[in-house]
Amino acid sequence: MMYSVVIPAFNVENFLQKCVESVAYQPNGENIEIIIIDDGSTDSTPSLADTLSKQHKNVKVIHQTNRGLSCARNRGIEEASGDYVVFLDSDDFWSDDVFLKIDQQITEQEPDFLVFSMNSFYENNEKQPFLTITREMENKGRVNKEEALTLFLENNYSYGWCSVCYVIKKKILFDKKIKFPAGRLCEDVNFTYKLWANSSTVSFSSAYLYNYRREHKDSISHTASFKFSSDLLFFAKGNLLDSVERYPRKTTVGVLLKLNAQSLIGVVLYHYSSYSRAERKELVSALKHMRLAYDIPSELSYLVKRKEKIVSRLVRVFGFSFVGNVWGIKRKKQAKKD
Repeated sequence: MMYSVVIPAFNVENFLQKCVESVAYQPNGENIEIIIIDDGSTDSTPSLADTLSKQHKNVKVIHQTNRGLSCARNRGIEEASGDYVVFLDSDDFWSDDVFLKIDQQITEQEPDFLVFSMNSFYENNEKQPFLTITREMENKGRVNKEEALTLFLENNYSYGWCSVCYVIKKKILFDKKIKFPAGRLCEDVNFTYKLWANSSTVSFSSAYLYNYRREHKDSISHTASFKFSSDLLFFAKGNLLDSVERYPRKTTVGVLLKLNAQSLIGVVLYHYSSYSRAERKELVSALKHMRLAYDIPSELSYLVKRKEKIVSRLVRVFGFSFVGNVWGIKRKKQAKKD
């Protein structure tokens, strides 16, 4: 089985070598094509990428003008020659000797995609679980999409749809025309939901392959701007409306997807008070169309955790603006502690 690892790179001269070599030195590295998309970097990233391609025969470098993360990933998909595609952000890295296990699962089960576990990585070299796929989920083998999505969201319905913890059959991406949306932030929320919606079979791996570098604040995917919140709501709304059409109201997976939407709304509300009055007004207007996320049948209310129950009650009684302002106070207190 051949794999294409797509690495978008923008001004990451301090991280790119570790990122690329964490893939190149995997035990089955000869089955991995590494595609670096230099997205118009202005530091030494372009020359470093070229050097890495000379040192490792399976590294391919593409230089392009700066077009953003989505366009860089889409270019990588277009250039990929592997049977499966994996995304890796250039400031992050893989754990040593882990991908071989995932390769074995893919070879045996041939799912439309596989989901693996992730760590958060800190500058003191500490690792903490960020996304955990349990052994029980892994032992299910290849399962149908609906069962897999139920298992996945039952495990953690606050999941943010990050795309870097997936090994994806390239044929699915091309046949279903699944791409990252250009010009918007929170692109993973759109891309990964579409991946689930258009696939049939899923496998899970408990292996902690991915290490997400938490303390690199210059990451190309890091922001808390108004555009971040606006785009997040745009995609969360699209996911919510699609899921309501796909799954009847009184199904476990339908409720879990609503709870996921509540979690995404929570991210917006956390930053809400930091925006201007006009921006807050625009967000509230968009949030009004997402009250459907709080329509949970009583017989499935056991799926709702305490935090979501409290927030849901506050939203229903006082509205989104009130909750956003309350969370703003909490955010400021937390900032002082940090």
